[in-house]
Amino acid sequence: MSDSSGRVLAVVSPLAASLRMLVIDGMDAVEPTVDSTALVHMSGAMLLPWPNRVEDARWRQGTTEYQLEVNEPELNNANHGLLADHVFDIVHRESRRVDMAATIRHAKGYPFDLNALISYRVDARGLTVNTTLTNVGRERAPVAVGAHPYLRVGDSRTDSLSLRIDATHGYHLDERNIPRESFHLSGSPEDLRDETPVPRAPRHMTYMRADTGRTLTHSLRTPSGRGVELWADPDFRWTQLYVSPSFPAAAGTHEAVAVEPMTAPPNALRTGEGLRWLDPDESWSVSWGLRTLSGIGDSAP
Repeated sequence: MSDSSGRVLAVVSPLAASLRMLVIDGMDAVEPTVDSTALVHMSGAMLLPWPNRVEDARWRQGTTEYQLEVNEPELNNANHGLLADHVFDIVHRESRRVDMAATIRHAKGYPFDLNALISYRVDARGLTVNTTLTNVGRERAPVAVGAHPYLRVGDSRTDSLSLRIDATHGYHLDERNIPRESFHLSGSPEDLRDETPVPRAPRHMTYMRADTGRTLTHSLRTPSGRGVELWADPDFRWTQLYVSPSFPAAAGTHEAVAVEPMTAPPNALRTGEGLRWLDPDESWSVSWGLRTLSGIGDSAP
């Protein structure tokens, strides 16, 4: 996909409806994985109908316990929803937009029927990703939406960049990457509301913004202010930060920063935190996107 000026170029794949490349004004804004047929560290994948992990791959609704597939066997968790290895159908394609669809029909441990539609759109500002979930079953369905982009600022080394996460609270992760109690970030070393050098940021942590009603904005920048900004609807109150020490690339592995917008935190099927319950025939749409920053405090036009 490309905008009318050719300023913005995006490549997406039907596998997990994933974003494989985004170039804005000649600058890579995400880690490119166009040369791989498989997902690379989940790069660019859409995470549905929940993001991140479910502890022990089990959750309960009322008196009924459900057992999901364990796809993170080393930690005995279910991870990244049900569509991470699914090839979506391309249902609409044009020069500036691609729509991809998938269905969930009474999957193991998730006895609900959903239709999912992912729409990627580019314009002169950057990329917008819209997700619509529709409950086509007869029962209320618990849902959440996430995405797994790795941000990049052209050829800049990750350890030379600064990170900002729009959040008021954090959750430390246990040895199985499950968050426990939240804490207020004020005064803590994990507070990334001011730009923080990546080497000083946590390697893996869940963030949340307690207040609602405005768009969230996270960023990765060079010292001069050039960078990439991830914006997300107010529904995306949670953000997963993961700094991979060994992201594969043509020239060898390097450190890479995943900033993952989520409408619910990890383990939401078990805790209920942040879940959206869709009634039969109800649809829910949320959006996030990426754009470049041309200087300190300035968004690209």
